[in-house]
Amino acid sequence: MLFWIRFPSPRLDGRQLFDGLTLAIGRERTGIVGRNGCGKSTLLRLIGGEIEPAAGSVRRAGSIGMLAQLANDRLAVAQALGVSESLARLRRLERGEGSLDDAADADWTLESRIGEALAAIGLPALPLDRPVASLSGGERTRCSAGPPADRGAGRAAAGRAYQQS
Repeated sequence: MLFWIRFPSPRLDGRQLFDGLTLAIGRERTGIVGRNGCGKSTLLRLIGGEIEPAAGSVRRAGSIGMLAQLANDRLAVAQALGVSESLARLRRLERGEGSLDDAADADWTLESRIGEALAAIGLPALPLDRPVASLSGGERTRCSAGPPADRGAGRAAAGRAYQQS
């Protein structure tokens, strides 16, 4: 058994997340599925040892691996995806305030490719100025595993399927 967890009624920030939870998982891959805000990420943090339960116990054996979500809650989505500078360059050019370097490095297809990539991972209407802190755990994971990252001289690629060589 990789870990065993038992909580009579753990609480986080005064909210009861689970009632009478007992869970044992072996060495196979296991996914946690549920609606936004139901405590999946908190449960994984408890399992991984990042936080401790207010009551109950957790026993772990061996190593536990988890796919990380976007980590920096202080960023906007565009910053977390690494496209904020490229988008700022386009805004400067649109206002007539861009430099020759801005013009040379501008990727005028960036916004449409970001939109396509976000749609492909199930986040078609995600505003790029939205704070990462407001995203659900699943939305953060899809963003971190999916779209854009600045590439080289200001060129940005919107997701692995859209990367430029």
